[in-house]
Amino acid sequence: MPSGKPLYNVDGSENPEVANILKKVMSFSDDMGKWARSDFKTTTAEQLEERIAICKLCEFWNASGFAGTGKCNKCGCSTQAKLRMSTSKCPIDKWGPVDVRQVD
Repeated sequence: MPSGKPLYNVDGSENPEVANILKKVMSFSDDMGKWARSDFKTTTAEQLEERIAICKLCEFWNASGFAGTGKCNKCGCSTQAKLRMSTSKCPIDKWGPVDVRQVD
């Protein structure tokens, strides 16, 4: 289990900290699968800059996360990785997948 803590507490209630970590891992796995099925298509430089600009204005943006490369505190992803994947989308729908025909 992540952080050595059980998913469920002794009283049978769900441990929210562990459940949140598992949710993020599952989301990352889903994103990676979609990206692999697209043959690892990446965003264009313009699409990347547009996504970065949107994220930097977001209340969940953490500029210091992942050694200063940026992190989404909502989904937990490294924005340097997620923003480059053509198939990824913002967890609160501020931006979505790009048309892979437009990808370099």
